[in-house]
Amino acid sequence: MTGELEIIEQVIAQHQIIRMNLRGAQNFLADLDALFSVQKAQAGWAQSSVEKLQEQKQQLQDAFSRVKTGLDGHFAYEERVLPPLLGEALAKALILIHNEIRQQLDKTMAMVNRTGFNNPNQKETLAAKQRIQNETNSLTRMIEDHATTEERMLLMLKKAFQN
Repeated sequence: MTGELEIIEQVIAQHQIIRMNLRGAQNFLADLDALFSVQKAQAGWAQSSVEKLQEQKQQLQDAFSRVKTGLDGHFAYEERVLPPLLGEALAKALILIHNEIRQQLDKTMAMVNRTGFNNPNQKETLAAKQRIQNETNSLTRMIEDHATTEERMLLMLKKAFQN
């Protein structure tokens, strides 16, 4: 039973790291919001605004790359060690949900990658930023909901293994 408890603790610890990486991506989106607020307060939309947005886009891409790398490793680990603990049906459901999250992450990353913040039109740039923010929020909710549900199951298993 000690091995099972260690697996459960490891999965839950990995969830915390993934949440931290997601917060990193969300922080870059908050930086984008702050940049737009500053620009609204100033007289105009300048080339420096576009350049700053390009920098923020690169930082957001880097943050999503860290999330993807973390999720890929975490999902591979879970899909290897959890099936004996969960049973066949729950393990299959787990893999299906992981695949949905992977698809949403790929969709979000593709949107960020193809979005160009080189348009000096503030209204179009703001719309692009909002689309990215919506996709990121959807991805974050999906990952957080999954992690929370999985942790509940794991804590129930932990209780069973401890007794």
